[in-house]
Amino acid sequence: MKNNVDFIMDTYFSDFVKVIKVNNNTGEFQFLRKCPLEEDPDKLGIKTIDAYAEQIVAKQMRTPDAAENIIFHSKSAFLKQLQKSGETKSVHTDIYHIGDQYLWLTCRISIPKDFSKENPWYLITWKPTDSETESMAESMVIFATSFYKILKVNLTLDTYEIIKVKDDELNHAVVHTKHITDWWRIFADQGYVHAEDRANYDCFTEMDEMQKELRHGTKFLRCRYRRKTNAQFCWVSMEIIPALEYTDDNQIVMLYIRDINDDYINEVMHQQELEHYCYHDGATGLRNRLYYNRLCDKYSDGCENSVGIIFADLNRLKYINDTYGHTEGDRYIQDFAQLLANRFELEHSYRISDDEFMVILQNISEKDFQIQADQLHDTIQKMDVSVATMGCAYENAEKKRLEDIVQQAEQRMYEDKEHFYQIYSAYGRKKMTFICDDIANIPKFKS
Repeated sequence: MKNNVDFIMDTYFSDFVKVIKVNNNTGEFQFLRKCPLEEDPDKLGIKTIDAYAEQIVAKQMRTPDAAENIIFHSKSAFLKQLQKSGETKSVHTDIYHIGDQYLWLTCRISIPKDFSKENPWYLITWKPTDSETESMAESMVIFATSFYKILKVNLTLDTYEIIKVKDDELNHAVVHTKHITDWWRIFADQGYVHAEDRANYDCFTEMDEMQKELRHGTKFLRCRYRRKTNAQFCWVSMEIIPALEYTDDNQIVMLYIRDINDDYINEVMHQQELEHYCYHDGATGLRNRLYYNRLCDKYSDGCENSVGIIFADLNRLKYINDTYGHTEGDRYIQDFAQLLANRFELEHSYRISDDEFMVILQNISEKDFQIQADQLHDTIQKMDVSVATMGCAYENAEKKRLEDIVQQAEQRMYEDKEHFYQIYSAYGRKKMTFICDDIANIPKFKS
């Protein structure tokens, strides 16, 4: 058996990838075992442990967080605390890129029992993790990278512990407060929360309400708001879940903040698209019966402002469908819809059934409404055969239900329909051969 220092060191450290001996007084270090894939620090002119930790990042062997962990746990104050407790500290478990390999390593700091200013040397070791630890560490890395703020919060004591936080917050007063309620308030007061989202943010971070929700058994609280990052506002989600040690008497929770900007914007756009198809007629683009019903529900106790209604019913639609086909009938419908949209805009124009249309104008004077209604009627009457019959109704009295105003306009439309049949008696409800000799003669009435 070889009885020398090299043999003992090789045997003792056979399971370690790297072992470094560090002088706490000077920061200098020596390799007791070096990974053969890693460059020699002496050739790079690296003499101190801080410089070596920075080199790990520069060579993209590890993240800045890992290097900061090494530097922090190499400080005298931490080492004295470690010596006092008689512990060996596991700094972190993370993935390292060494040479062309990726290795999961656990970094540990160990100090001798006689550690002192006179005996300042201690060890930093890197050892491969077992498969269970590796899986857990990998899950934690994925989890941590998904969130850019992680706090452990005691709602009962109004305190917090920082697990992870963005650098821009570290430079502000929020992280120097002792109470989470102060953090929430100062963060918003400094303009990090979009003004339009402030009320929702303040409501969510109201401590009493949050505690009450959790006591009622709520397992997940979430608030979406726009947070200023790099001078731009982006959508984020603040999420709160009870910690493992949570009790109603000691409400400890985990608080996470994650970026949802792209996903949320896509979600909003998708929701707007669904809402559009839900409340608009697919053939014409006008608002539909469902939107009209929703408006009626809104004013079930009466309209709050003046309302003018134009109710129109297409003439000859069945004849065109039967004679020339539904494709021409659809064009007939779409042309009239376009006429209404051009005159009154889409938001005021409705198709409420196959051949029935409405225009609903709110906050308009009776004089202005009558002018617009007369102009539409004149346009229709100047056609070879009027495309539609129409009736109008106006109310400026409060508490008049929308359905009642529409009913008045509809009744007047029927009166106009009878007048139409009197003028075009050959139409009636019979075949009208003399009106359209061929498909080219179907009147077009786009304005």
